[in-house]
Amino acid sequence: MQSLRYIHFLVKRRTISSFHLNIANNIHYHSTMAAEEAVFLDYKKNTCQYKGYRHAAHAFIYCKMATSNEKMKHAVMMQLRFDGTLGFPGGFVDGGENLENGLNRELYEEIGLSQANHFNENDYFGSWYHEHISLMDHFYVKKLTENDFVKLEKRTLECHDWGGETMGIIRVPLQESSKNPKFYGLSQFFQHNFIGNAMHQLIQVLIEKNILPAVDVQDASVNRDQ
Repeated sequence: MQSLRYIHFLVKRRTISSFHLNIANNIHYHSTMAAEEAVFLDYKKNTCQYKGYRHAAHAFIYCKMATSNEKMKHAVMMQLRFDGTLGFPGGFVDGGENLENGLNRELYEEIGLSQANHFNENDYFGSWYHEHISLMDHFYVKKLTENDFVKLEKRTLECHDWGGETMGIIRVPLQESSKNPKFYGLSQFFQHNFIGNAMHQLIQVLIEKNILPAVDVQDASVNRDQ
């Protein structure tokens, strides 16, 4: 399947092991994907091949929690969109903007991202192209301090897009549980409706950035309907 190309890409560059490949394959089998699957690529190396595409950019923002928080070691930001789905902050890049400027503009409008925490090329994670709608979706990942993360959450209520495009800001439930699976809250979270391939993006970053053990992400994905 097309969406598995990214997983094999990680194995090829030795970012994840073949053991994680088996887990990712299993996650892919059990996860709900968009009807038309997006294909992962490194857009920065293939810009000339995708002229005429619309461009969007979205951000995975997270932080490591204080050691006193024993059950939840990381916080990951997602949002409730105007269409009732869950996704990551960001949006379309205007003509004439570079990707990072367009992303930072959207993040300022939606969540009040300050210039001190602007995204740059070093935060680029990868891109997915949706051939059936001629859309290139670029994805960035940034780790903030817990203090900056909390400030960002609070500023969202005062932003231009609050109540219009952004209906709510949420943390992905990454608390450990005594239930089975170990991250029961995450398994319930996976039952929601996600825009496009946002759930797949969430799973990939959780694994690649070692935010959660791959085995636990697998268990949460497989057991989400139980």
